[in-house]
Amino acid sequence: MKLKVDVPVVFKGEDACPGVQKGGILNKIRPSLRFLCPSEHIPSNIAVDVSNLDIEDRIFMRDIEVHPSLKLLSKNENMPVCKIVPTSLGNKEPIEA
Repeated sequence: MKLKVDVPVVFKGEDACPGVQKGGILNKIRPSLRFLCPSEHIPSNIAVDVSNLDIEDRIFMRDIEVHPSLKLLSKNENMPVCKIVPTSLGNKEPIEA
């Protein structure tokens, strides 16, 4: 029997993430994903490794690897699940006239 389930997304590797180490912030856009899956393969969570992301990098729904029996229920697999965003918009020093 297949069920529609919302599975929480767990972000791993934030401490080692180059973008976070440079002062960026992990923006967790999708806290869960909806799947159609057999009742015997319902995952407790989906682990997403962010340890290699730099500032402005993102992970999309299509990039997440799951058991082959799981079918992502999303109209747009190009939606990001997370993104490393900068904390400032560049040089804030005053401009000399």
